[in-house]
Amino acid sequence: AAYVRHRAIVTTRPYLDAARRRVQALKDALGSDSDPVAERSAFAENYIPVSAVMNDDQKGAHSLVLAWREFQESMVDESTSPVRNTNRPAAFFNRAAPKLTMLTFASNIFVGAGLILTFLGLIVALNTAANGMAGQDVSVAKQSLQELLVVAGAKFFTSVAGLGASIWLRFAEHSLSLKVRRETDLICEFLERGLLYVSPQRLAVEQLE
Repeated sequence: AAYVRHRAIVTTRPYLDAARRRVQALKDALGSDSDPVAERSAFAENYIPVSAVMNDDQKGAHSLVLAWREFQESMVDESTSPVRNTNRPAAFFNRAAPKLTMLTFASNIFVGAGLILTFLGLIVALNTAANGMAGQDVSVAKQSLQELLVVAGAKFFTSVAGLGASIWLRFAEHSLSLKVRRETDLICEFLERGLLYVSPQRLAVEQLE
């Protein structure tokens, strides 16, 4: 379980580093004025350096770069102020976030493995106890029953261990998912603040006028 958790952290960390770098670049591009018009104006002025950061294919950033390039296709004119877009960034960047399926799969495997080992141990213990109690010797039958109880107790600890590992991995998955979601949501939030969303219907009307 510790190895699976470590692998998940190692796999996710490059994405988090790349996402944090983009969050910082977007935040800086918005400027210090919290007025929406001022933020869009500042973003338009800083669009070229922001785009360079978003296009930087550093380790762990490949999915973010692809999402940014697809999102750029929804922008109307990148040279105007404010820069307008016709699609929400969440539609692209939420798909770029890594899926922690390995932790989910491993947590289910630990529960299943614990139950299988428990029942296999109980089957063997019951069979052994049945053979011991088949004779007429009461002391042998009593000893077989005691051994059955001891083995049964030990085998149930296997289930408890599997369940404990599963819960631990679920907590690890939840923690990593929160970190990934937080950084991805910040990218989307800052893009929403820096760009002016225009629906395709409105854009079509403008072109007809």
